[in-house]
Amino acid sequence: MKKIILASLLLILSTSTTHAEEDRTLRETRVENRQEVREEVKENREDMRALRAENRQEVRSVVAENHANRLERRFKFYYDRLSGIAARLQTRLDTLKSTGKDVSTAQTKLTEAKTKLESAKNLGAQSVAAFRAIDPAKFEEQKVEAVAARDLANQARTAFKDALVLFKNVLKEVK
Repeated sequence: MKKIILASLLLILSTSTTHAEEDRTLRETRVENRQEVREEVKENREDMRALRAENRQEVRSVVAENHANRLERRFKFYYDRLSGIAARLQTRLDTLKSTGKDVSTAQTKLTEAKTKLESAKNLGAQSVAAFRAIDPAKFEEQKVEAVAARDLANQARTAFKDALVLFKNVLKEVK
């Protein structure tokens, strides 16, 4: 009986040590797996950050180019439209002058409006050039230039509005 108890005790002890060793190796592999997963996640995050930065740069490039193109089209439309108004007003003034009417004040206002229109055209061209000069790769460093370009665009828009007001004043003088 003693032999059986002793043999069973030895069997239990030997199996428990093998289980302990198995548990220890399982823990070690789990720790290694966790570290590998953490490293993979860290690498993926870095890759995603780089990809996002690259995408932001591409988007900024497209947005800046689209913005410059829109401004150019808009300012060209304003200039063409107001130039046509100026030409019609000039023919109207010439017609009135040929009939003997005094149109000197209207003519001076029209000249002032034309100079304002040319000034607006130049400001618009400068703002478009400034927007195109901004490098999207260095956008963070060029925020000052972007703000300056925006201010030029606003000045051009205001100049076009002022020219329109002057053309309306000429029209009032003619009536």
